[in-house]
Amino acid sequence: MNKWKKYNITPFVKWVGGKRQLLHKLNLIVPSDVNRIIEPFVGGGSFFINFQLKNSIISDTNRELITSYLVIKNNPQKLIKLLDEYQNNLHSKDFYLKLRTLNVDDLDDLHLAARFIYLNKAGFNGIYRVNSKGEFNVPYGKKDEVNLYNEENIMNFSKFLNEFDIEIYNKDYREIIKKAKKGDLVFLDPPYDKINKNSFVSYNKDSFERSEQINLANELKKLDKKGIKFILTNHSTDFIMNEYEAFDKIKVIVNRFVSPDSTKRVNAAEEVIIKNFKMDDMDERFKELINTMKETNRSIDYFVDWYKINNYANDVRADMNDFNLLKSISQKDLNKNIEMLFKRNKKCFASLPLLIAKRITQKDKGLSFLDLNGALKKIDFLNFEYSLEDIKQFILESGAYNLFINNLTNISDCYYGIEIGMDTNARKNRSGISNEGFVSKILEKNNIKFEKQKSVKNVYKNDLNMIKKFDFYFNLNGEEYFVETNFFSTGGSKPDAMIGEYKNLLSELDGKNFILITDGSLWKNNLSYQRTLKTLFDKSERVFNLYTFEKWLQNKN
Repeated sequence: MNKWKKYNITPFVKWVGGKRQLLHKLNLIVPSDVNRIIEPFVGGGSFFINFQLKNSIISDTNRELITSYLVIKNNPQKLIKLLDEYQNNLHSKDFYLKLRTLNVDDLDDLHLAARFIYLNKAGFNGIYRVNSKGEFNVPYGKKDEVNLYNEENIMNFSKFLNEFDIEIYNKDYREIIKKAKKGDLVFLDPPYDKINKNSFVSYNKDSFERSEQINLANELKKLDKKGIKFILTNHSTDFIMNEYEAFDKIKVIVNRFVSPDSTKRVNAAEEVIIKNFKMDDMDERFKELINTMKETNRSIDYFVDWYKINNYANDVRADMNDFNLLKSISQKDLNKNIEMLFKRNKKCFASLPLLIAKRITQKDKGLSFLDLNGALKKIDFLNFEYSLEDIKQFILESGAYNLFINNLTNISDCYYGIEIGMDTNARKNRSGISNEGFVSKILEKNNIKFEKQKSVKNVYKNDLNMIKKFDFYFNLNGEEYFVETNFFSTGGSKPDAMIGEYKNLLSELDGKNFILITDGSLWKNNLSYQRTLKTLFDKSERVFNLYTFEKWLQNKN
């Protein structure tokens, strides 16, 4: 869908009814072949920011909001300078009330935008509300400090609006949707139908009553007849559901943040996403893939590998018991005890680095560090090539003396705790191993024989030069499959690198059956990584999570 550069930007205002809560749903609904977004009720702009399609069109009848978009597009640095003055030098209740009473018709675009953003951030809960005369009447938010802007966000927002040729209008929605053509997606987030008489849905002096809701529905029915796709959000009232009876609907629960009582903001409203198009089979399968991703693959024994820790502890138990002989009442006393133990059992000091959570391996070729004078020092603990002075220096400069002077802790017990701490570093590797365990169980449950760490070259003699070993190999109904599996809870460079690597694998395997089983909360909760995964999903019909993999197996069997 998006061939263009993506900017890391967020809405520059807080907007009641913003769509950030729904993006994880909307991201799975929007067709992959959309050319541009047309958004006649743009508000804070979460939707069009999320997709960032070139030549998109945004509009709103709120002149101050649209002026702010235009100022960010054309004069971001001047806006930042003025907002900085408001934020750091002028912010107060008196200043808020003074700005609120200004006649907006007397202000130039720069000051109109700065006023709008300031009132939005300093007022109560980011509400935009005007009276019948068009005067802003939201009370002061009682904030001692206010954060009006993020400079990087404003500058990137400006670059995005310019480089992506975003058209910005202050017009009625009817004029804007006339610009839509096939290949566009019209996204509409109008003032919502009232759930009850106390519902807050009116942002402008001209209220959006049910007669307007009917007019909007009629306009969208005209769009549908032209073959132009739209998505609309609204409250799922009986009235709205009836007006859009002919179209697909998805009900969702959202939190609302207008109430001053935070306890009343949970699951406060049922909304509906209405669309005039069906999702194709590929989109439905990807939606299922994302929705069935696991939050975790960790059983409770994931956190500590007790077997490994006990083995390590048993290997050095004698050394740790000897270290108890170093218990002292002073540094002078400690030095005497070090000398005594060094004469008695020099080799026990090879385990000394473990007390500062450092395991020495053959690869390390000793422990290198800078001494107190900044000189490079290297001690070869593995081969016992250290002097008495080396040991004294290590204990002093590493701070390990704290374990021995006026400390009643048993050193063996202390070391056991250190090993548990060091074991946490291995957790990230156990996530992948744990996922392999789940895949093994799925294959066994479905009576499928498999091999681990199998190379393609071993299966297709002289056919492929690939030496890579895959996590799993199995034969099902005469077809051979090579499987890679992973699990991601957090982002970073690895998920992106994995997608790139597996795209290359698809090309190299040249028709051979490659399966990727990936799972984790990263894919479920992060829109950006979902889009990245979708690029691989679109290239292969065998991208699964644990749930969809087992479902696929059962259908094949």
